[in-house]
Amino acid sequence: MVGLKRSLENGCPLRGTVDRLGDRWSVMVVVELEKAPARFNELRRRVTLHCAASSISARMLTVTLRALERDGLITRTIRSRRGIQVEYDLTALGWSFLELARAAMAWTDRSQASIAAARERFDGDEREWAGMRLTG
Repeated sequence: MVGLKRSLENGCPLRGTVDRLGDRWSVMVVVELEKAPARFNELRRRVTLHCAASSISARMLTVTLRALERDGLITRTIRSRRGIQVEYDLTALGWSFLELARAAMAWTDRSQASIAAARERFDGDEREWAGMRLTG
């Protein structure tokens, strides 16, 4: 998250955008907020369900939400119905970021087989080169 601040201050906004897009939790939070605004614990449950392999900690969700709010992608609204309730929602900028994230996710889905094949070829070449170095 600090990297984004530095990249914007150093005149490299592309790096900040790529950092945000590459941040696994940011994308998952934005994807979950597409469905509906959410309070903290509800959002944590939804993000955890979305990523069955691991769960997001309360601290990491807090850090992620603060970064997304700082970047203007989400809003944090405090309501005082029964005690204080905080709700998170996407901004117009967040919705446009979601379009970018969805495009990257679609490309990933379409490209999985090609990526796996390329990795297999590369790994085979690496083993071949390692063998040549050992014998050569």
